[in-house]
Order: sequence, then C-alpha cells, then structure tokens
Amino acid sequence: MRQQFLSPALFHYYKKPIMIVEGRGQWLFDEKGRRYLDGIAGIVTCGCGHCHPHIVAAAHRQNDLLQHTTTIYLHPNIALYARDLAAKMPGDLKVVYFVNSGSEANDLATLMARAYTGNYDVVALRNGYHGGNASGYGAHGSLHVEVQCAA
Repeated sequence: MRQQFLSPALFHYYKKPIMIVEGRGQWLFDEKGRRYLDGIAGIVTCGCGHCHPHIVAAAHRQNDLLQHTTTIYLHPNIALYARDLAAKMPGDLKVVYFVNSGSEANDLATLMARAYTGNYDVVALRNGYHGGNASGYGAHGSLHVEVQCAA
C-alpha cells in the first residue's frame, strides 16, 4: 500500500524495514510488540522521549482550547514562548523565527546565511539528510527518484 499511495521520495533506509506502531519513553514497539531502543527519535524531533506524560497532558490541555491557528492571527503564547527562548540565547540573539520542521529550519538558515554573507555556496555532507524539500535535497545532491505519472 505504501508504494501505491506515497511518493517514492518517502523512502526508508533499511533492507528489512520495521513497522513502528507505538512509542513510550526511549522505546519503540513494532506491530508484533517487539521493543526497540530509539537511538534517533524520529530524526531528532522527539528529544523528551515518546509520549512523555507531561507533554501529552499539556498537548491535551491546549487542544481542548485551540488546536491550531496560523501566526497571522494574534495569540499570546507564541510571544511568551519567544520571549522565554530569547532570554536563554547569548549576546544579541534576541529574535525568534519559528518553523515547522528541520527542513524549514535548514532552509531558513541557508537564506539567512546568504542574506548576511552574500555567498550562495553551501557545504553539506554527501549522502547526509538535510531535509525533504528542494533546498535540502539540493544541498547533498544524492537523491534520485523516478516517478511514474499517469497520463
């Protein structure tokens, strides 16, 4: 089903991929209940472990009030969080720009570096993962995907 409905750009890295269906703390579980130690945490997006009870409770509380809105509308939490985060940064780094993913973070970092330096060159590790967008794939140049399009 994955090959039928998902883009071939969404590939896995394993000869025998595992199907993960649950996570708790540092552990992941497959569809047969086998336990795995999560050493990469979803490519470093889950630094507090899976389903941490405090984070799950906070997410539930927020979802009871407002699940999502865009930054074009005002809401106090984004400014409060930005203030608290900026207070932890060194020197003059006092402005926060929130993004949605590591791909967006790499994209923004590249744009900011280019704006600051005027240099358009990028140094990236070959075969590394730098994001699932055009600039991320372009940075490492190692992705080749053939896509069959219906006529």
